[in-house]
Amino acid sequence: MMPDLQTVITEESRLLHGLIQPPQDCRSITKVAPLAAEILDVMRSMPLPLLELGDFADRLDSMIELCRIIERAGAEMPAEWQEKTGFPRGSFITEYPVYAALEHVSKRANYSFARVVLSAHVMLAVYLGQPKPPASGDFRPIPDHNVLAACREIRLLPEKFLALFGDIPYDRDCFYTGLEAFIRSCPPGVPQTILARFRNIRRVIGLAKGVEHPEKRNRQANGPRSFIDVSWRSDESGIDRDDGLRSEGALSLSAFAGSDEVTLHEAVNEGLPASDVISVHTIRCSDTRYPVGRGLNSVHGLYRQRAVSNQIKRQAQLLPGRWEQLGQLDIVVFLQWVERSSDPSALALLISFVTGRSLDVVTSTRLYSRDAQIPMSHSVAHISVSLESKTWISGPPMPDRKRPIRASWHQNLVAITENLVLPIPDLLWEALLQKLGHTPRNWTGNLFTKSQRTSVALNAKQALLDATKRSDIGLTVTRLQRHLFNVLTNGRGDVADATLITGILPPFGQSSAIYYYNADCSHLESVYLDAMARIPGLQSLAGESMRQSSLREEAIGSPFCPRPDRLPDLVSDLKGNLQRHRFTPPSRQSLADFHNSYVIYTLFFLAFATGYRSVKFPVSRETDIDWETGFLVIADKIGDDMSHSRLVPLAPTVINHLRQYQRHREALIRRLWGLHKQQAPSHFLFFLNRRNNSIASVTPTTIRAHAQWAFDLPLNSNRHFLRSELRARGVPGELVDVLMGHWSNGQEPHGHFSSFSYRDYRRQVVPVMENILAEMGWESVEGIGGEV
Repeated sequence: MMPDLQTVITEESRLLHGLIQPPQDCRSITKVAPLAAEILDVMRSMPLPLLELGDFADRLDSMIELCRIIERAGAEMPAEWQEKTGFPRGSFITEYPVYAALEHVSKRANYSFARVVLSAHVMLAVYLGQPKPPASGDFRPIPDHNVLAACREIRLLPEKFLALFGDIPYDRDCFYTGLEAFIRSCPPGVPQTILARFRNIRRVIGLAKGVEHPEKRNRQANGPRSFIDVSWRSDESGIDRDDGLRSEGALSLSAFAGSDEVTLHEAVNEGLPASDVISVHTIRCSDTRYPVGRGLNSVHGLYRQRAVSNQIKRQAQLLPGRWEQLGQLDIVVFLQWVERSSDPSALALLISFVTGRSLDVVTSTRLYSRDAQIPMSHSVAHISVSLESKTWISGPPMPDRKRPIRASWHQNLVAITENLVLPIPDLLWEALLQKLGHTPRNWTGNLFTKSQRTSVALNAKQALLDATKRSDIGLTVTRLQRHLFNVLTNGRGDVADATLITGILPPFGQSSAIYYYNADCSHLESVYLDAMARIPGLQSLAGESMRQSSLREEAIGSPFCPRPDRLPDLVSDLKGNLQRHRFTPPSRQSLADFHNSYVIYTLFFLAFATGYRSVKFPVSRETDIDWETGFLVIADKIGDDMSHSRLVPLAPTVINHLRQYQRHREALIRRLWGLHKQQAPSHFLFFLNRRNNSIASVTPTTIRAHAQWAFDLPLNSNRHFLRSELRARGVPGELVDVLMGHWSNGQEPHGHFSSFSYRDYRRQVVPVMENILAEMGWESVEGIGGEV
């Protein structure tokens, strides 16, 4: 009788999962499976029993058969190996290096057998880890940076140098010895950079054999200067761990020192994690310059400043990592305590947990039995709870605005409200009903009395510590409050959404995204419910049961966002004006009128396709456009460090129109020279003076003069629309911020420590942008072409 297939596959699935380490969504698994089968077939020839992998060797045939089943993707394919959606699909090289290497190789048209054998050796080394002393008989994982470096060579080591190395032996000891001999011999024609890449492979094999050991990164007494590398945890040396979120004159960062500066710099350049070796050392970064006189020599202070500056920039790259996030065990223990406790502090902390508000705001919560009683303008100093609609209401923090709104603008702008209304999760609702009941007369006034407010403010921290007396729990008041913000910003989340929902400003104190963001209340409700669904124990019913119409069907955020239904009228007006001038009988001003109307159409087309700011000389040079890759360089917010210049991917419609304008411009220049001996303009976009056809600059003033008949809103309103529309259509907040140029110092996508992928950026943004432009009615329009 045949064994149960599903049982066999389940056991083989566990082994295969540990070997190739796939991500949660199993992306491209049907392409990776054939390569994995080839690697497993190679392992048949390896002396696995000598590596204490006898059970693994006995199951190789079953694992290869599992790979064939996955490759066919039929009905018999196990559910755990089916490709899933709903997970972030950005770069995963640093999180799943082994699987990323296999996926990269599987996409090649052909690859050598030597690369397959190389992959088998590296994967077995990672699977085995480092041997501990014989007394323990256990294994330790190989440090992250070594695994990443070796997997990088699986992907990128050139075939010609693999061939120069020769046949790779199946025996691990022979392979290690051969690598050492090859590196020491320095073969002619093999550069030192390639030998360094072979060292990365040898290093992993040596660590698995136990003949090499992790680098000691402690500074010697008279050794070389140390390179400070920062881990992504706040300093925990204080009594109250929440103090790590505040800075009083100086910032404390956990760090480790390293003597191998070249290796550490390479790790920084590759964006590798530094979590494998952590020491107790701390550095304190003050706002003042480091005094050179305290250094060991004249350049020590400069090196120290540069190292500290680099780590602050790197830390800014990881916004969610700025605060320690709660684990599932922390959340479960906290919610169990809340359900058992009748202490007002427990209810206050639960409200803070699900709203992101501080205890000062939570203890000022006001109760309303009917929605009509809620004021139209809500203070940020408290939140409100409604019995009728089972919702909580808040006033999100909004930036101060100096520009007044004209009465004539309202018909073209999205209506906004000052209140954000969100549903209450089941656990909090049950706690409120237990305290207040369903009687409407109890739902008036304040939720907490004056004495309870004082008690909660003084005793919440101690009550939390007394309730969770476990050494493996790290609950604090601040971590509970910040958890919702962290959940909202993780993955495809957006800092602007998190700020509007929780009322928490980003750690750098401000966010340009908030200024330009106009979000539908239904969108924020959906984002909030998705976050609640990811927190175990808060919601007993499906998320759809909580979705309801908001008290007001409006948006919240920027008041300068144009209405999407009015923008097609703008495009239609610009097209009509262009066609009218195209067929105007020739006259002294007809050429200038047609060109100016064509430039206005092009400027607004670019503004709504790229988020260009209203500046002088947009697209100053034709070389700002990369016709091959479809990217446009935008430098519309210039500082000394050029840190806000950005690359914007152009939709195909925009590229086609810019080519039409390019031909129009060349034909116009020839005509101006032939008729008026007019020199070619220095800028790509320009206006013509109607009186004498002289060149006029493109500035905000001249744009308003030529377009005031069709567009009387602020010229930067295109940015308010574009940021809001892209988020409404599901574009991740990180990509929207890159397109808009909304980042702080240290978060530049093209920064030294950035791992941002412009390929993924273009792939996700361009299709959405093309749909937005098509719905507005933008299309490529021909100019005067090659006419003379």
